[in-house]
Parts: sequence; structure tokens; C-alpha cells
Amino acid sequence: MQQMAFDLIDENLSLGAHKSLSYLPLKALRLHGIPLENFVDAAERRQLGIIVIDGKDSWLRSAEGWDGGGIVYAFCRSELNKLIEDYRSVLVENSWPVDIESFIRKLATGWLDEDHPVLPVVRDAFGDPDRI
Repeated sequence: MQQMAFDLIDENLSLGAHKSLSYLPLKALRLHGIPLENFVDAAERRQLGIIVIDGKDSWLRSAEGWDGGGIVYAFCRSELNKLIEDYRSVLVENSWPVDIESFIRKLATGWLDEDHPVLPVVRDAFGDPDRI
């Protein structure tokens, strides 16, 4: 595998307190010659969770050039769970789920407006409190 592919895997699987969630379009994995199974194996070796979202169920279905090919989310269970608990009231008040899998599946359905009350939670999850 090329160095770029290793870097892509490492960048998206370097998760913890600083960043508890990452995603990659499945097409990006294919373009870098990374089989999904290799990405999943690398995540499991790091004791990370993985959720694969079909293209028809994700915001990616309408993203130009991505052909709705789906997304793979990687997450640090303990840190994402802590983040969800820290923001529980904001999530509940805005009808967002408070379990990891449902939270990620809801997140995968579309973009949030800049003024959406859940956006700070999402930004924190992705390790970017200023933007996403």
C-alpha cells in the first residue's frame, strides 16, 4: 500500500479525547486502493468502532462527484460516549439520539446549519470546535 494510503488510514483512525469521530467516503478508500476490510481491520486493531452507511442513507448521496457511494465512520467508543453524555441535554432538546450508533446514523443523514444547536457537538466530535 502506498504511503498516502497509510497516512489516510492513520489520520482517520487517530482518535481519542482530541477527536472521537471521523469519516471517509467509501469512494475515497477505493481511490487510494484501500479495501474497506483493511480499514475495518486497522480500526479494530486500535479498538475503534466502525459504522458503514449506505450511500442512499447519507448526505453523500447528493454530494457532487461522490455518486452516493456510502461512508465509513470510525469512532472511539469511550470518548464519543463521554461527549454524548456531556451534551445530553442539547441532544435531547433537539430530538437527537443519545446512543452512539443512532447519533452517527442521524449525523450521516445531512448537513447542519451554522446556527443549529447540535453543531457544536458535531464539531467537538470531529475534533474541530471552530468548523466542520
